[in-house]
Amino acid sequence: MATTGEMLDIIKTVASRIDHWYIIIDAIDECREADDLLLELHIALGGGKTKILLFNRPNCRFLRERIDARQVITVNRLKNEDDLRMYFETHVQRLQDLHVLPHAAPIEQLLAQLLTGADGIFQWARLMMIHLQSDGLSPWQRLNVITALTTPEQLDTMYIRILKLLSNKLASEQELARRILVWVAFGKRPLTADQMQDVLTPPMAGGDQPLNKLCQKPEERSLTYLEHSAVMVSGGLIKQRWSPHAGPMIYTFVHGSVRDFFETRCAASEAASNEKPGNIDYFLPAIFEVEAELAFVCLSYLLHKMPAGPLSGNIFEPASPETLSDLRPFLSYAAVCWPFHLISMR
Repeated sequence: MATTGEMLDIIKTVASRIDHWYIIIDAIDECREADDLLLELHIALGGGKTKILLFNRPNCRFLRERIDARQVITVNRLKNEDDLRMYFETHVQRLQDLHVLPHAAPIEQLLAQLLTGADGIFQWARLMMIHLQSDGLSPWQRLNVITALTTPEQLDTMYIRILKLLSNKLASEQELARRILVWVAFGKRPLTADQMQDVLTPPMAGGDQPLNKLCQKPEERSLTYLEHSAVMVSGGLIKQRWSPHAGPMIYTFVHGSVRDFFETRCAASEAASNEKPGNIDYFLPAIFEVEAELAFVCLSYLLHKMPAGPLSGNIFEPASPETLSDLRPFLSYAAVCWPFHLISMR
């Protein structure tokens, strides 16, 4: 992976050889050092002929100070409405064709109410379309969800509706959803697909007996189609994406506001503890309970899934990092991060 300095050097080297630059950067506000990025890019490009299109929330200091107001286009509700209407119309017609929504429902009325609920937010629109396809809703229940939209709806309200739907599923599905959600929300670093598969795989009968050596996990004990299962049981709040830092694929929330929602609700003084499946509070446990649970999982993994003797099976032979990563993907997280979960219980 190229470093920031190396990328800037490349830009500086070729800047004088390229007459016109066309650069598009999305989500500037999600960059860790947005101001530094833009300042360094400005210096690297020098005085060349450059056209840059930047997408950003209005909270970047560099942009506010350097960009002329005439060059700023504010994408508000009115500018989004035509695109949202096209998005909703395409999906509602498809849902009616699939009998997910009743054919008798007037499509223009549905579009008007969906546009009211979205209030210009595409993220809300996407989540609503995922929500309307949930298996736990009948066609008329889905219709009622739409017709109840008489005012703009906040994303938090959408997240609560999704969790309420999850609380009506089988207890086993709720337990899996809760485990995935708390790992994504409160993991000290993102879990790769292999690590999530490893930590979610249930222990074998008699798994509390000490191991003498590392052994391959039986395939039949692994969760099948975890990526599909994670998306379905979480109500569409979780997705799998590629990460250059954590490995090929990691699990993450579909939007940063979902993480904010869980962190705020779980850190609130009224957050519940020791809740059972069947209500929304089960998915929003108090922060000390979440951190204690994740610390316990890490320590249990080290105790029950790792041998008490040499990892290689022979005291005179070093363990292979590749073998450890292959047989116990979650080990690299559990061994390093359990103290941080313990400290975070305070």
